[in-house]
This record gives sequence, C-alpha cells and structure tokens, in this order.
Amino acid sequence: MVKTLGLFYIQDVRPMANHKIPFDRTAMDASGTPYVICDAYIPSAKTALEYNGRYHDDPQARLHDEGKSLGLETLGITMLPLNQDTLRSVDALEAVARIIYKRKGQRYRNRSRNSAVKRIELLNGLRAAFGLKPC
Repeated sequence: MVKTLGLFYIQDVRPMANHKIPFDRTAMDASGTPYVICDAYIPSAKTALEYNGRYHDDPQARLHDEGKSLGLETLGITMLPLNQDTLRSVDALEAVARIIYKRKGQRYRNRSRNSAVKRIELLNGLRAAFGLKPC
C-alpha cells in the first residue's frame, strides 16, 4: 500500500511517507547501511525529502545523513533536506516543487484559479506529513 502525504501532490507527484529504499552493494559501501527509510520519496522524480529537525544538528546525525545522501546518490536519487523554515514558507515549498518537477523533466506550472488556497493546502499537507501544525 502506498501512503501519500496529505494534500502534497500535484498531478503525478505523489510522495510516499516513510518509504524504505534497499541499497545495492555500491550504495551500502557509500552509506554504511543496507537501506534507508526516507521521510518522503517521490519515485517519478527519484527524489527523497528529508525533514531535518533539531536532532540533525548533532554531529552523529550529520554523519548518518551524509551517508544516507551518498547512498541515495549512487542510486540516482537526490535527497532534498527540509527544515522548519522551509515548511513555514509557501514560496520555499514551491521552490521544492519546481526542483521535483525539473528532476522529472517537466516544468512546474501553477495554473490553478485558486492558486493561493492551493499553495496553502500544499504547504499544510507537507507540514502535516512531518507532524507539524498547519500554518
């Protein structure tokens, strides 16, 4: 069963929450782990989203994150780190959406009549996926 992150999807960009990605030998060598669990993974864009809260400031957590990122890169998957500031900003979130679409070889276009409402829904859907209150 594929879990999607609330309202955070546009067309066929549907992140899967807490998605396990097994590593091949090269990725295991780069990361030091046999797999990673991504906060959110978008298969169609080969992009992982990682929420970096205060825990990620710890040197040990940084080493783990670097290994995770290296392992994913060997598989052609880009990891985009998100923090509280990103999740509070509709403009920053749209920038993330643009990166995701670019990775898919498409151009992000906001064509909705209710674009302001849709942007807030997009932001709050992603915030909810990471256990944060809506803004």
